[in-house]
Amino acid sequence: GQTDIPISILSNLSYLPRLFSLTIETTNIKKRINDIYQLIFVLHKLKYYRMFCFNDDHLIELPLAINNQYSPLEYLIIDHHCSLNELKSLISYTPELRHLTIRQIDPNITILKSITLMDLMFIYLHMCKISSYELKTFLVNISSTLKILSINSLNDITFLNAYQWEEFISYYYPQLEKFYFKYYDRINNNNNQYEIYSEQINQFSSTFWIERRWIFHVEIDNRDIKYMIYPYKIKRILTITQIHHLEIIEEHIVPGMLIRLVKQLPDVITLKFHSLASILQIEEIDDEYSHTSSMTRIHINKVYLQNINNECNGHLRLLCCHVPALDDKMIDYIQQMIIREQLLDHFKIKRMNDNMYLQW
Repeated sequence: GQTDIPISILSNLSYLPRLFSLTIETTNIKKRINDIYQLIFVLHKLKYYRMFCFNDDHLIELPLAINNQYSPLEYLIIDHHCSLNELKSLISYTPELRHLTIRQIDPNITILKSITLMDLMFIYLHMCKISSYELKTFLVNISSTLKILSINSLNDITFLNAYQWEEFISYYYPQLEKFYFKYYDRINNNNNQYEIYSEQINQFSSTFWIERRWIFHVEIDNRDIKYMIYPYKIKRILTITQIHHLEIIEEHIVPGMLIRLVKQLPDVITLKFHSLASILQIEEIDDEYSHTSSMTRIHINKVYLQNINNECNGHLRLLCCHVPALDDKMIDYIQQMIIREQLLDHFKIKRMNDNMYLQW
């Protein structure tokens, strides 16, 4: 029948030697969910598995894994309802698990056997409909090197006990680097007085939270209250890798500061200055970024020459300058300047293509 088609397909997946990732989305699953997970766990190349169920009318009844029943899965996304007992059974098959995500966890935990998942680095519990005690009991029975823990919860205000979190993390997960937590609450009284959980909020300002730079934050939107814990992070106004064309209008920028600035912009193609104090600065910039393949154009509006080389060469009679933007108007301007400043008594000046020749 039609309900056997998905199972028959899964049965043949073992013949795909390079099947590393698999996502299943289904509506009518019920008892088939046990068959699906059993077939998934025997795919010896599979690293990523996500299962999404629209209908949560199902029950996972898999026994705990025994020897030689292990799956190589590293990423497991359980995008459906799952009790703590069911979750414990599922992850007993995945000793190499690195990333675990569960859409919704329901109560019921009776399996207290410890499970070792030494590669597990990330746990994301999208919606915990369990108590703080049940969740911590579950986590205590997982031996891992967890680095990131993310939890969304409601219904149990003891989740906001800072001292309990501090004690739990310090003892069981001292290596935890990032902790994300959201607790959702609502205002139920009629006089619109916010029943903010204020008794122990100040506990989140202890040394434990400050040293880890984990921020406690409260948001109130109409009747909804959201309590959050998250790592401190500087919000960038602009991602520097998005900058391809940079124009600097400051006329007195320090060369070292300019060099440090542009070093942080690896994707700059065009760099425009309105002025620089000396040719030396141009040479410094050129030396620093001669290895930068992305920068193809540097435009400078003005250069102030503060130091001029006064070495005299009495034998010099002809000077050639290559000026790409040279035109007759510029030649005429230079000629008038030499006459006005009385720089030379007898001279000839002419243009050939982009070269200016000055003879005296």
